[in-house]
Amino acid sequence: MSTPFTERLLGALSAFYEGVMRFLPGLLAALLVVALGLAVAWLVKVVTKRILVVTRFDRFCDHGI
Repeated sequence: MSTPFTERLLGALSAFYEGVMRFLPGLLAALLVVALGLAVAWLVKVVTKRILVVTRFDRFCDHGI
């Protein structure tokens, strides 16, 4: 006779759990890369804005070339 339903169910759940555990580290690494990228982009934006304010770039552009 075939294996009982509970054994097949536990086997499927075990395979699902193993798949999730293999997938999770890659997902967490991708989220970390995205978070670091956002932090660097924000920092570059702040530094660029401050440089443009200090050099009065907006006034330079208003006067034209």
